[in-house]
Amino acid sequence: MRCKAPLGCDDVAIYRKMVLRCATEFMCIDCLAEYLGVSRQAIEERIRFYRETGSCALFR
Repeated sequence: MRCKAPLGCDDVAIYRKMVLRCATEFMCIDCLAEYLGVSRQAIEERIRFYRETGSCALFR
């Protein structure tokens, strides 16, 4: 949506989880981190958390 980088499934899933569940346009992890004012590492840790715990259907 911002930098036009190719998106992976994690980019889409974390955007839907953190911003808007019904979104049709997405940001890459780097742009999302900038938008939210956090580090890329913080977002990657959150992705890892959801994937390891199985607590979110977006990361299964």
